[in-house]
Amino acid sequence: MEHPGKEKGEEKPKYRKDKKQYLKALWVDSASDSSKTKPEEEITNLCLMADHLDSSDQEDVCKPTYDQLVKICERVHVSYKKHKKTYASLKLKFFNLKKEHESLNKDYTLFDSNHMSLLDEFDELNKKNSELIVEHDSLKASYTTLEFDFKAYTKEYEHKKHC
Repeated sequence: MEHPGKEKGEEKPKYRKDKKQYLKALWVDSASDSSKTKPEEEITNLCLMADHLDSSDQEDVCKPTYDQLVKICERVHVSYKKHKKTYASLKLKFFNLKKEHESLNKDYTLFDSNHMSLLDEFDELNKKNSELIVEHDSLKASYTTLEFDFKAYTKEYEHKKHC
C-alpha cells in the first residue's frame, strides 16, 4: 500500500527507526541502573516512552489511494452479493426445515396421544386378564371339588345299590 504523502521513490524516514532503537537502548540502560534510579525518574522515562510510541503509531497509519479504495469496495460488493445469495438459500432452507419440523411435531403429538391411549387400553386389558385368571382358578377349584364330590357320591350310590 502506498502512503499518499510520500512521493514515489522516497524512502521511509530512518529517524523513527533510530528513535525506537535509542529508546530500547535507554530502556535497557535504565533497567540495568534500576537500583540507582529513583521511582520518579522511572515514571518520567515510562511516560516519555509511551508518548513517543503513541506518536509513532499515528505516523504509521496507512492512507490508501482512491483506486485502492475503489478496489476494496468492489471486493466488498462482490463478497456482499455472494453472501446475499448464500443468505437467501439458507433462509429458504430454514423455512422448509421449519415447516418440516412443525409437521413432525404434529405427527409426534398424534403418535404420542395414540400411544397413550394404547397404553391405557393395555393396562385395562391386563387388569381384566388378571381378574379372569383369578376367576378361572376359582372355577377350576370349584370344578375339582365338584368332581371329587361327584365321584364320592357315585361310589356311595354304587355301594348302596349293590347292598
